[in-house]
Amino acid sequence: MKIKPSVLLAILAAAILISLMSKCSSSSSFSLNFFKHSVSTSVTTIWDKTTTDVATGEVVDSLAEMDIPVVVVYKDVKVGDTNRADALTINVSNQPMGSFSTPLIKRASFHYTVNCQNRRLVNTDSAHLQTIVDGTVTVSGRYNIVGFISKGDARRLIASAVLKVIYKDAKKQLNASFDQQLEPDVVQSMDSIATVVL
Repeated sequence: MKIKPSVLLAILAAAILISLMSKCSSSSSFSLNFFKHSVSTSVTTIWDKTTTDVATGEVVDSLAEMDIPVVVVYKDVKVGDTNRADALTINVSNQPMGSFSTPLIKRASFHYTVNCQNRRLVNTDSAHLQTIVDGTVTVSGRYNIVGFISKGDARRLIASAVLKVIYKDAKKQLNASFDQQLEPDVVQSMDSIATVVL
């Protein structure tokens, strides 16, 4: 069986393109992406918030501090109230999100649970309050990327989509009345992107 020259040329061009993408993915000045992707993520968060008066040790209204800033981190991707130094940080950097190394099809499912704690001191003229926030964040999801995209761009794309869902659910749960039972957020993102950036 003889291979047609056009097929051989197409295979050679694809190999060169993949090689070029892998070499250029380390440099941020050049990116060549052409792909379709879908992400499905389900997040459940459970929080316990206790506020005490530092001087007396007395528990005060646990809803005294309604706005708790949140930052969610996965390696070099950060989502949330990133301008707040006192933000509760949910760090999922060590959690599995699948392999982004396969050339044309990147597909994986993931499931993990992260525990986090934050201690905040609030000083006012009338009181010195300490709020302790304990939380458990459970994340499940899957993604599918088909096409040409570098490993780093794929990781950042999926991480950003997942972190946004975690952030949205954590903010909603932390800043709502704890008497209400809130449903976990389930967000499905189906995007198609074709880009060539030089």
